[in-house]
Amino acid sequence: MGKFSLVGVNGNAFAVMGYTARALRRAGLEDQVDKMYEEAESGNYYHLITTCEGYINKANKALEGKKMARGRKGIKVAVHTVGGKPTKLEFPSLTKCAGELGLQPSHVSEVMNGKRPQHKGYTFRRI
Repeated sequence: MGKFSLVGVNGNAFAVMGYTARALRRAGLEDQVDKMYEEAESGNYYHLITTCEGYINKANKALEGKKMARGRKGIKVAVHTVGGKPTKLEFPSLTKCAGELGLQPSHVSEVMNGKRPQHKGYTFRRI
């Protein structure tokens, strides 16, 4: 199952179409939104649900492709110590950075996103 699913979405036709439109936009398929609305509104409720399910599947497949592409490339992370001797280390990914330094990946991510000022004396930034 992908990130997006109609399970748990309010059964109202407008709520279903709105959720599907948001899923398409988040997956980078903005050009499909108008087509989805036009197609979904061209039949009865069951046609609308079937149409939206099809577009949800397209959104999930598009996201899956993006994740695979990003996973191969990763993000580079620069590490600096706080207070002590400045150290600049570079890692090909956040996971590698956390593993090499014996840190929690979620805490490294929180520092990078500004939710924490530091983690165990380190600051991090994307490069």
